[in-house]
Amino acid sequence: MHKANLRGIDLNLLVVLRALLTERHITRAAEHLNMSQPAVSHALNRLRLLFKDPLLTRSGRGMQLTPRATELARTLEVVISNVTEMFDRNPFDPAKAIGRVRISATEGAISAVLLDALATMSIRAPGIEIDISSEMTRIYERLRSGEIDAALDVFFDIPQAGFCAQPLFANSLVCLTRKTSSHAGKKGISLAEYSSASHAQIIGGTNLLIEQYLREAGIKRRISLSLPSYATAAAVASRTNLILTLPEMLAERAAKMFPLAIKRLPLKLPKVTLALIWHQRSDADVVQKWVRQQILSKGTAVAPSRAGARPSL
Repeated sequence: MHKANLRGIDLNLLVVLRALLTERHITRAAEHLNMSQPAVSHALNRLRLLFKDPLLTRSGRGMQLTPRATELARTLEVVISNVTEMFDRNPFDPAKAIGRVRISATEGAISAVLLDALATMSIRAPGIEIDISSEMTRIYERLRSGEIDAALDVFFDIPQAGFCAQPLFANSLVCLTRKTSSHAGKKGISLAEYSSASHAQIIGGTNLLIEQYLREAGIKRRISLSLPSYATAAAVASRTNLILTLPEMLAERAAKMFPLAIKRLPLKLPKVTLALIWHQRSDADVVQKWVRQQILSKGTAVAPSRAGARPSL
């Protein structure tokens, strides 16, 4: 494997890259960095040469991350923090830290990522109080007012100005059916069956994306039951003929708890991306930064590798 020559790399470019990936806008990134717009544009060109990738492409009034940029974003915050700590005379000690961090997260995000992170943080930083809320309304407004410090949910749109977002991983959408349903003996669910079947849905951001994707594909579901949590929805699906559409990671967890079969969707839909979002003013808060690093670390560690269980056909 070819190794990069670190002597030829300007580490300041990583700071510019973080601002660009967060703001997805050259002017806003320049304002955040106290740099001129031409200087940031020049830095972006250097970054594109360095990573041999466009990194950001124009999309409406903003810019969209390329797959390579999304991959870089997962580790960039941790890398910059580690480099900063190397030069810090008083490095952050989680064992001595005292603070409170309030996070809003869906039940699925808590199950997939936060449980492991909370277990680690309670041992390493007993003086940091973590408050978890499942209230997912008015996220940007509550982050702006300081009611919450971070939110963990599917990445629905480009963050508003003044907010930071760090993608954790993308997950494919699949179906869950009870093992004894009419679909059990078949290789898969056909598009006609999916369209005519009765469905259960989980209230929240992921379902809004599913509805958007299906609407764009010209598919309409018949929703018979709406539930607030994925575990409850999975329990109901295991006792009925209702089909439940959800991210694959949650489907695999649900299939271990209930007699359910995982089926591939009869049409190709985009993946959903789980992201951590926070307000820019708390970007440098040492306690919040450490908590975010623990969440991001656990999130990338549990990212789907396709090495686990496969959907049944």
